[in-house]
Amino acid sequence: MKALQEFASVSSNIPENGDQLKLYRLAINGLSREEAKIQLGVSDKYFNNIYYQLKDYMMSGVLNHSLSDLTPWQRIQCSIRRNYETAIKLLLLDKKVAGVPLARTTLRKAEKYGLFQVALDLCRSLVGIYGSINVNSKQYRFYAERLNYYMGELQLEVQAETLFYRYIHKHLTGGFMQGVEEELDKFDQVNSNSHRFHYMRLICRVMHQQIVRQDKAMIDTCKEAIELFRQYKHVPYILRFSFYYRLVAGHLAHGEFAQAEIILNQSLKDPKRGGTNWQILMLHRALLGFHSGKAAIAVDSYQKAMKVPRKLRTEQIQERWRIIRAYLELFDRGTGTWRLTKFLNSFPYSQSDKSGPILSVHIAELLHLLKQNKFEAYRYRCERMTAYIDRYLNKKKELVRFVHFFRLLQCVVRGGFRRTEAAKKGKIYLNKLHSSTPRIGADVREVEVVPFERLWEMALGWLK
Repeated sequence: MKALQEFASVSSNIPENGDQLKLYRLAINGLSREEAKIQLGVSDKYFNNIYYQLKDYMMSGVLNHSLSDLTPWQRIQCSIRRNYETAIKLLLLDKKVAGVPLARTTLRKAEKYGLFQVALDLCRSLVGIYGSINVNSKQYRFYAERLNYYMGELQLEVQAETLFYRYIHKHLTGGFMQGVEEELDKFDQVNSNSHRFHYMRLICRVMHQQIVRQDKAMIDTCKEAIELFRQYKHVPYILRFSFYYRLVAGHLAHGEFAQAEIILNQSLKDPKRGGTNWQILMLHRALLGFHSGKAAIAVDSYQKAMKVPRKLRTEQIQERWRIIRAYLELFDRGTGTWRLTKFLNSFPYSQSDKSGPILSVHIAELLHLLKQNKFEAYRYRCERMTAYIDRYLNKKKELVRFVHFFRLLQCVVRGGFRRTEAAKKGKIYLNKLHSSTPRIGADVREVEVVPFERLWEMALGWLK
């Protein structure tokens, strides 16, 4: 039913009557398959029949859906692909008088905007037509040459994509891919006009530099990428955006707040207000406020994000703003009613000791318990954290600062909830924090929302 719901949101086709219309309404209202079947009171066989008929009907209306809610780049892509589909249909129906000019025009536009897969398919058709049907040696040689060019560019794109996805998959599954820098160095020597090739090689290098904590090199790569994509006339802003927010994160991690603010102000001009990319930048702006010691910036970012209609905020984005709100409450800068229990219940999997919990939620929970003088609950959670750290955090080098900070919070218990004793026992871990660099990013689940050194000061301030 989720698929029907998504098709309904982008299809121009709406059933007019009958059981398909009833099923359509049940789908957009979020009912499950079983619930819809009960509501309709039909057999499994009949339900499956109308389900797939409705799905096919709405699928056919996706291409006719209005492009008004898409970005300019997405509209261009859809327009090119629509013309591509039309041209291919005309050629298949042997309508060459109409099909060939449309294929040639669409091919030129596809090349202009870097859609080499579309250009390649159309070029193959034109090579076949000019080479063996409407024979024209000049046109044949021209399109045969373009065909080789498109094949070369597409091959480079595939190679860069394959390296990127292979590297990320290895990282996400707990491994590390050797030799990635050597492969990227080879790509750097390649002459290509494909913006997608350059994007994949540069984003792969940035991701690698982030993982191995080559922060200064990562900042330089981001600047290189932004400058490169400024030179392209017809590329989506998302290419620059991907490096803008990583550049912001790099400057924040090194305390270069003025540079981070300048870049944020520049990059916020591009995305649509309220969209996901705008929200990601606003999350970085909130982090800028926390890390620069200007909580008012974080408050302003949160309030502006909450003024955006809820339907524009994905659940993932909403989850991240809930975390920001929890940290604002530590500074007594929240608005309205806020309860720790409700906050924790919105992250049911954050209480698990299994791989992948939300680190910043664990920290917020412990700090709020300490602030509220709930020492027994704090002690209980700290005891559980020992196994959690040994099982999960110690295995990830990029999370070493989280390990140090959790050890610091355990010193509160070891110090008997006395300020002087906790500070004395935690000195070794505080020194380790001072000698390392924080992780910053839009995924506030596994980055320092507030610098750990600042949170430790606040924790000691709540003790006697």
